[in-house]
Amino acid sequence: MTEPTARHPPKILVCTVGGAWQPVVQAIQQNQPLTRVIFLCSTTSSVTEEHAASDRTVTEETQRTFPCHCPHCDRDFKATSKNPAILDEVDFAEDRYHIERIADPDDLDQVLDACERAEGWIADQDLAHCEVIANYTGGTKTMTFGLGHHGLRRGWKLEVIRTQGRHDLIKIDTAGVATAQSVSRALSSAALERAEELMQQHNFHGAVTIIQSALRDRGVTSAENPRLLRCQTESSLWVAWDAFDYLAARQLANDDPELKKSHASTLGKLVRTVELMAEGEAWPAGLDGTPLVSDILANAERCAQRQRFDDAVARLYRATELLAQLRLRAAYNTHTGAVNPKNPTLTPTARQWLSILGETTGGRPPFKLGLRQSYELLATLEDPLGQFFETQLQSLLGFIKVRNSAFHAHGLSPIGRKNWRKIGKPWIAWLRAALEQ
Repeated sequence: MTEPTARHPPKILVCTVGGAWQPVVQAIQQNQPLTRVIFLCSTTSSVTEEHAASDRTVTEETQRTFPCHCPHCDRDFKATSKNPAILDEVDFAEDRYHIERIADPDDLDQVLDACERAEGWIADQDLAHCEVIANYTGGTKTMTFGLGHHGLRRGWKLEVIRTQGRHDLIKIDTAGVATAQSVSRALSSAALERAEELMQQHNFHGAVTIIQSALRDRGVTSAENPRLLRCQTESSLWVAWDAFDYLAARQLANDDPELKKSHASTLGKLVRTVELMAEGEAWPAGLDGTPLVSDILANAERCAQRQRFDDAVARLYRATELLAQLRLRAAYNTHTGAVNPKNPTLTPTARQWLSILGETTGGRPPFKLGLRQSYELLATLEDPLGQFFETQLQSLLGFIKVRNSAFHAHGLSPIGRKNWRKIGKPWIAWLRAALEQ
């Protein structure tokens, strides 16, 4: 057996073994130099007396008996043939091969167990980073399917012995070529199916990881499956969108005509609203900033569907706070982080309220207003949103009390499913009603 060199990196061949020795020998010879060979074989208990178990064909000369028919005398008879041991046809040391025996080669669970044992043996030999080739030419159909399936999942290279002008579809016993099998289409389809399933679950990070792994590690090219590339773009878009990076999400939407058509306009409005909230310029007439609040609500609902209730509640709190900030900014040119009592859009009642606030808190203008104070200022302005707040204050305080006891806020209690049922949906309903004011 040829020794691997620096020019030829370590390589392992895993092959299924059936009754014919030729395809196994061909696979070994054509894949040289090899570091190790692993044979997946049936055992004596799994075959009849007239057929040698495939584990014997590896180590010893065997005799096969098969039925024949004479066309001249119209007589059936049995013929025998001798098969050389596979190890006699190839030259490698005993410590460089391994046999995994399968009691029932038609039992898929047993075949897959043998594949996992083979993988464990590779790891035990400190060969985990070698190139692994799975040749599934020989053995039962269950053995070939099992090795092909396992190799596909593990990223092994797949190959099969092919013969030109093959007529015998039962076995290969003539010279053939070990031909690598393209797995890109199978892998891309599997990656796409799993990624789309994760997208339905709003697990956008998971979808991106699945696709990137297929493209980076499994030899898949996006050109072979355009849907895979589009799914990668869409899942990346939603990763950014879920993280409130609306600018990055809009850029990704613009990269795809369909995504641009369905999302670019909405994302453009969200980007503009965020920019205006951060800047000091006057709020443009006709721009409704409340879609930003609605987007946070949708984000919270996605979190809840993924059982991330703490994150969902954190978003509901921010949506409640932001709604008041947007109303004050758009209707009264007032920034809650720096409220100037001399702002001409404020009424005398609002200025008086701010004066009392300064006296009771010891603060000086410009004032920073928290969530409750922002709504109270709206109430003094006789704004419909502020009036809604006054009538629905106790409900909101109940929501905030549970939120404040959570780990992500000020307490030590997680927001579990029970607390989400208690405050999550009612809080969302509260916000939807507030958005109508």
